[in-house]
Amino acid sequence: MSVAGSGPKSRPSIEPTAGSHPSRWTCLDASATRRRTGMTVAVVIGTRKGLFVLRSEDRRCWTLDGPHIAGYEIQSAWLDRRDPDLGYAAAHHPVWGIHVFRTEDGGHRWCPLEDIPRHFAHEAEDSLRTLWCLAPGADREPGTLYAGIEPPALFRSRDHGESWQRLPGLDQHETASLWHPARGGLALHSVQAAPDDPARLYCALCAGGCYRSDDGGETWHPINAGVRAPYLADPCPVAGQNEHRLLMHPARPDRLYRQSHTGTWRSDDGGETWQ
Repeated sequence: MSVAGSGPKSRPSIEPTAGSHPSRWTCLDASATRRRTGMTVAVVIGTRKGLFVLRSEDRRCWTLDGPHIAGYEIQSAWLDRRDPDLGYAAAHHPVWGIHVFRTEDGGHRWCPLEDIPRHFAHEAEDSLRTLWCLAPGADREPGTLYAGIEPPALFRSRDHGESWQRLPGLDQHETASLWHPARGGLALHSVQAAPDDPARLYCALCAGGCYRSDDGGETWHPINAGVRAPYLADPCPVAGQNEHRLLMHPARPDRLYRQSHTGTWRSDDGGETWQ
């Protein structure tokens, strides 16, 4: 279903401002570490008070830039490996609401986009409670992004975040009846797209388990075989495991890591088996 309707609440312009460093870091996305020119490295750090960028040319001495998007809690942020001048951030504000921000100059300036991924045009909690993650698509799809939200659903953008479309094959999956809220809610919090294959996608839910798509998100199948869930009536369910995080090895797309409620698991075959 396409996301329609007006965008998020209007808000003042956000510019980098001086201020104290935050007392607690809330997100450091591994995909945010990128070489831009030569040996320059930028690390994007999300906090409860905004977004900071660490930069270094030798990886020994670092400069700290920020806060950007001041006053927002940053759920997810990264510079795009396909074009390091581009980057994206999922940001929450208690007054101005939820926004997707984009940078076009490598993290020096961030601007809010008009649209956000949500079930309906309105902004009530049944439409969008939390924008948990943003993720880049495959290398040969430079404008493609994915977003995971609560209530659980997966969205895709083909235009660098300007508009979003829901991929209903996941939240309407026949195993969705096995999903249940955990302490963190019921959310799609991790999305991984294979850099070399636009058809291959992975996602993880709390608490719903992990899934894989081999057709670009149209259809899905659970990849939870052997992952124990002793806290459920069925200790080895098809789906419903409480997942905390799902990551893909940057150089080996078939190698996955999942942090589950019962421990950390690794797969070397695209999620078919876990150890």
